[in-house]
Amino acid sequence: MCGLIGFFVGCDLAIACPKRNLCTSSRPYRSSFNKWDSRASVRNAPRRMDKVNSALFPERFLPVLKHDLVQELDGNSRELLRKSGLYRFLNFTHKLEILVVNTVTANIALGRYNTDFTDEVRLDAHRIYVDEAYHALFSFELMQKVNVGNIAPAAFQEGTPAFIRRTQELIEGHIPGDRALLSYAQKLVTL
Repeated sequence: MCGLIGFFVGCDLAIACPKRNLCTSSRPYRSSFNKWDSRASVRNAPRRMDKVNSALFPERFLPVLKHDLVQELDGNSRELLRKSGLYRFLNFTHKLEILVVNTVTANIALGRYNTDFTDEVRLDAHRIYVDEAYHALFSFELMQKVNVGNIAPAAFQEGTPAFIRRTQELIEGHIPGDRALLSYAQKLVTL
């Protein structure tokens, strides 16, 4: 199956395919990271911010704030809900980047998948890995700066996001030989 009609690319029959000129697997790889060394934030930009406030997290991302009972809360309580929403979002981003995205990019960079990636693809996987690690670092730094008053950050359950825990539980229910394949599929679906 080719990238035109499904999810798989790199077809061994691409040379004989009548749609080969349309298929991305038949074109040479073109990196989107040619200017990465000079433009990537992790390479050249100063720290993004020193202070964090809930204005970074728009109310439209927290539908609970529109509920009638929440509307009746005082401003400090509503602000705490916004800060907790921001904290949960940053926690999710931190975990997603490290546990999912960088696992896949590391495996591509290391040539672990049953595919022959070019050196240019593997170099870009390294760049993506660094960028995503920077997103995780940035999210973690902001998590530390979210001021939630007297409430300890542990109250926001800075653990592994639920979608990863549920998927890991499903994977653990299979025989060991299937777990690696399911784990790989989980990472691809999450991306």
